[in-house]
Amino acid sequence: MFPTRFAPRTALAAALALCAASLPAVLAPAGPAHAAGPFDSGLLLYSTEGNRLRRYDVDTIGSTLVEDILIERASLDPVTGRDSNGIICAIPDGSGRFVLGEDTGQPDTPAGWGVFSADGVQEGKLTATYQTSGAEPFGCAFDDRARLFTTDVGSQAVGSANGQLILWFPPYDVFPGEPLAYPNAEISNNFCKIAVDIGTAGQPVIDDQGRVYVTSSGGLSVLRFSPPFPTGPDAQGGCGASDAQGSPLAEQVTREVFLPPDGLSTYSGIALAPNGNLYIATNLTGTIAEYNPDGTRVRKILDPGPFAGLPIASGNPQSLAVAPDGTIYYADLDLQGTLPAVGPGPNGKVRRITFSDGEAPNPPQIVREGLAFPDGVAILPGNLEPLSEWRTYAGSYDRLFYNPDEQVITQANVHLLQRAWQFPTDAIITASPSVAAVNLPGEGPTQVVYFQSWDYSVYALRLLDGSLVWEVQTVEQPGASFPSSGSVDVTRIDGRDVVFVGAGQIMYALDAVDGEEIWRFTAGSGCHDRYGNHPGLCGFSGERNQIESSPAVVDGRVFFSMDVNDVATGKGGFYGLDARSGRMDWYFDLETGATCRPLPGDDIRKFDGYHTETELDLPAGFLASRPGCDFDRSTTGCGNVWSSPAVDESRGLLYFASSNCDTDDDPATPAPGPQMPPFDEAIIALDYDGDPAWRWRPREVDNEDLAFGAAPNLFSIDFAGAEREVLGVGNKDGTYYVLARDGVNEVNGVAWNDTDPSALPYWTRNVVPGGDIGGIIATAAVDQDRRRIYFSTAPGSNAANGPPSAPQRPTMHALDMDSGAVVWDNAADTDAFASFAPTSAVPGLVFAGQVPFAILRAYNTEGDDGTLLSRYNLGNSALASAPAFVDGLLLVGGGIGTRTRTGSGPSDIAAGTPSPLTALCVPGTPRCNICQNGLVDPAEQCDDGNATDGDGCSARCQTESFQLYTGSGAGGRVSFIVDGQFFALDTYAGQSPADLAAASAALINSNAALGERGVSAQSRDKLFYTNAVLTGVTSEDPGISVTQVPPGC
Repeated sequence: MFPTRFAPRTALAAALALCAASLPAVLAPAGPAHAAGPFDSGLLLYSTEGNRLRRYDVDTIGSTLVEDILIERASLDPVTGRDSNGIICAIPDGSGRFVLGEDTGQPDTPAGWGVFSADGVQEGKLTATYQTSGAEPFGCAFDDRARLFTTDVGSQAVGSANGQLILWFPPYDVFPGEPLAYPNAEISNNFCKIAVDIGTAGQPVIDDQGRVYVTSSGGLSVLRFSPPFPTGPDAQGGCGASDAQGSPLAEQVTREVFLPPDGLSTYSGIALAPNGNLYIATNLTGTIAEYNPDGTRVRKILDPGPFAGLPIASGNPQSLAVAPDGTIYYADLDLQGTLPAVGPGPNGKVRRITFSDGEAPNPPQIVREGLAFPDGVAILPGNLEPLSEWRTYAGSYDRLFYNPDEQVITQANVHLLQRAWQFPTDAIITASPSVAAVNLPGEGPTQVVYFQSWDYSVYALRLLDGSLVWEVQTVEQPGASFPSSGSVDVTRIDGRDVVFVGAGQIMYALDAVDGEEIWRFTAGSGCHDRYGNHPGLCGFSGERNQIESSPAVVDGRVFFSMDVNDVATGKGGFYGLDARSGRMDWYFDLETGATCRPLPGDDIRKFDGYHTETELDLPAGFLASRPGCDFDRSTTGCGNVWSSPAVDESRGLLYFASSNCDTDDDPATPAPGPQMPPFDEAIIALDYDGDPAWRWRPREVDNEDLAFGAAPNLFSIDFAGAEREVLGVGNKDGTYYVLARDGVNEVNGVAWNDTDPSALPYWTRNVVPGGDIGGIIATAAVDQDRRRIYFSTAPGSNAANGPPSAPQRPTMHALDMDSGAVVWDNAADTDAFASFAPTSAVPGLVFAGQVPFAILRAYNTEGDDGTLLSRYNLGNSALASAPAFVDGLLLVGGGIGTRTRTGSGPSDIAAGTPSPLTALCVPGTPRCNICQNGLVDPAEQCDDGNATDGDGCSARCQTESFQLYTGSGAGGRVSFIVDGQFFALDTYAGQSPADLAAASAALINSNAALGERGVSAQSRDKLFYTNAVLTGVTSEDPGISVTQVPPGC
C-alpha cells in the first residue's frame, strides 16, 4: 500500500462548498482552516521571477529563509538554464514532475510549457501556435482527469483580445517534432484551443465541477468555461474547428463572464479557497477578494483602500497560491508609474497572508524581495532543510544511543507522554526503529520510520502519522531463536536510499522508497533444499544460523555478523559484502582467525563457516582454491556474534564483540578446549578488508556464558592528562570495559598482543555480579556533553528456569566516562526491575526498558539527579526495544521472547504476541497535533483545523455525511446505507424530523460492526450525520422528505 501524503484538497473543498449551499447556516464551514506549530510541513513555495525558478522552504519563512534556484535563466546557464515564466503546476501522477511556462529561444524555438522532473531537468515541451510575437505562456491547471489547461497571455493592454486558453492531452513528457530532434521550430499535436480571444489571459483555476476560470486583465473580467470539453485534438474529439493559424479549435464551448468589468478591475490572480470559494486578485489596484461560486463577493482579503495611484504599500498581486493550511501566497509586481504608463518596479516581492484563529486575514508578510518581475507562485511538496534522521542502530556508527538535538521531550514534560500513533504488527518488536528522510513520489523528502517485527515483515511508515508506506515479507528461518531482532540501516548508495536489514539468516537490500528488493545474501544454506522446498537444513535440530546484529555500511560494503545461538550444530562468523551487488567480499571465521576471500569473478550469495560447497551452492573446489577459505569447518557452537559493529572511519576499523564459547578437554565433544579460540568472547577490531587488527578479552576460559552482546560505544575520554579515543562495551559479567581503539594502552604501555594483556583497559567498572542472563547485555548510551555513560542491567542468572524473582540491583547505572566512577544508580529503588533493552538518552533524560512488563522508564540526568521521572506502560510482557527520538516523537517497539523447539512454550507465545510500534509525544507539541492541524495527512480523510464535530470534518479528522429530514411523519419507513450496512427505520404519524434524526443516529450507533470500525453518528435538530459514507437514502413515508448531502460534508 502506498498512501499519498498530500490528499487532494480540491475534492474536500468541493464537498464543503456543496455542504455550505445545502445545510443550515449554523453548519456551513466558516472559512479556511489554518495550522500552527513549528514542525516541518514538507512544503516548498515556488516562484518564477527574472526568467528563473526559485524555491523557498515554507518552514523557514519569517526566520532565516532557506531558498535555492531550481532552474536558472538561460542567459546565465546556456546548457540547463531555461527562461521560466508564469505559474507552476504539479503533474498529478505522483512523480513530482511539474509544468511551467518556458519561452527559451523564441521565436526560433517557439514558446510553450516546459515539462520538468522534480529536480528541474526538462523532460518535454508543449508548444502551441500564438497570435502575437514574443508569446508569453503563463498559466496552467490540471483537472481531475489529469488534463492540462494553459493560458497564453496575448497582448498586454486593456481592450486587447488575443490571449488563449489551451487544452492539452497526455502524454506531456514529449518534445514536438521527431524524436531526438529538439530543439526545433515544430508545433505539438496534442492540444485543442478552447478560446483565442481573451483579453490578456492570466491565471486559470478549475473548480470541483470541472469549470475553468481565467482572469482577463485586458478584458477587466473573469471568464468561466464549463464542461464538456473536447476529448481529443481532432474533430472526433470535439476539436474540429480551426483558428487563424490553422490550429485545432473547440467546436463548441460553454462560456460566460463570471465577473464583469468593475472600474479598474485588472483581474490577474485566482485560486480556490479551502471552503470552495474563489480568491481573486486585481494587480493594478492591489486587492484580493473572496467570491462564492455564483460570483458574489464575500469579503476582501487584501484591501489597500480606494485606488489613489502607484506604488501601493501592500503590493500588486499578479498570481495566487493557497497552501493546505489556507495561507495565501502572492507574487507582487511592485507596479510603478502613472496610468497608462505602468510597469513592474525594481523591488518585486513574494508575500503571504495568514489568518487569525477567527479567520480574519492578517497583514501581508514579505517572504522575499528584490525580485525582477515575479509573476508566478505555487505550493508544492518538498523540503530544502535537512530533515532530522536516525538512520541506523543507536543513531550512528559510534553507537552512542544519544540524540543531542531532541529539545521537545524534557524532564519537565516527560511524565505527560501520550500516544501520538501506533502501527500494529502480528508479533513482538525488539529492534530499535530507524528514521530516514527519503524522496517519496509526489511527497518529496519525507521522514520514514523503518523497523522489522517478528512477524517476518519489514515496515516503512511515515513519521508524521504512522501511515504505511510499504511492507516487505522476509523468509522465515525455522531454526532461529531470535529471527527478526536486528535494526534497519538506511544508507545512500549511488544516489539511492537503500534499506539494509538482516532477518532470519538473510541480509536484504531494499529500496527505501518502495521496498523493492535490490539483492539478498544468505548467511547459511538458505533454508531450502535443492528443489526449493522449505525449510531445507534449517530447524532447531539442524541449522540455527541467524543474523541478530544491525549492519554498518561504509566503504561501499555491508558489515554484519551471524550466530548459531551457542548450538554445536554450527558456528558463527562475520561478513563483508559489496553494498551495490550483495556479493561476498570476505568472511571472517572467528574460530580460526582466517579471512576467506572470493576471487574477483566469483558471485558468492550464500556462505557460512561450516556447510559444504554443495549446500552453499559454491563452485566446485572453492574452499580449497580461494585465499583463506580452506580453514577448519568443524562445528563447535562458537564464533557467535550478536553485537552490532561500530565503525571508526578515520582508522578504517570495525569494532564488535563476540559471544561465549563453552570449552572442555573431552575429545568426544565438539567443544574446543580447554581454552577458548582467540576470537571468542572477545572485543575485536577488523579492518575493512576483514583482516584482524587486534582483539582482547577479560578471560581465557568461560563456561558460565559471560558473553559480550552489546555494540561497542566509540567516544573520547580525558584520562591521565590527555584526550584518548576509546571504545567501551559491557559484558554479562556486570562490567563495563574501556579500551584504546588501537589496542594499546598509551598510559601503561600494555598492548593487546602482550603475554599478559589483562591491564589493557584504561578503566573497568563492575556494577553487578552478572550471569548468563545478567550484567550489561545491551548497548549503553553515551552522553559526551555531560560525560556520562548510562546503561541498565539484566536480571542475573538461572536462565534454565527463567528470570529470578529478584533481579540483581541496582538495575540502572550512570558512570563518569573519564574515570568509570559510579555517579548515580537506582539502588534506593528496592523494587526496581531489570532490563534486556539498550538505553537511549536525550539531553536531561535517559530511558530504559524493563522485564517483566513493558514499562518505559525515564530518569532525570540533569545535575546527576537520577530520579525516576516517569513510567509509561506500553502494554506488553516486557520491553526490549530501545527508543529512538526524532523531532519530539519517541519511537519504540514492544515485547520480548525466544523461539524454541516446541513452538508452544511460554517464550514462543510471548514472541508471537501482536505488538505495535508506538510513537509517543508531549501534549501541546506539534507532533501531538497532527489531526486538527489543517493539513490532510495520509491517515486522515479531512482536517479542518478544529475539534468540532458536525462541521463536515469530525474531531477525529474523518469526513462526515449528512441527512436532512423535513415534513411530518405519516407512517412508513426511511432507509439508508452506511459503509455498506443497510438500515431501515419505521416511522409513525406525527413523527417530527428531529425525532427521526435522533432515531437514525441511534440505529447506526447500535451496529457493533460499524462501531468496531470507529463509525458513529449524531443528530442535530432535523438532521443526523456520520463519519462514514452515507448512500441510498430513501423515504417510503409520504410525509417525510429526505435531502442527502454528499460525503465530505
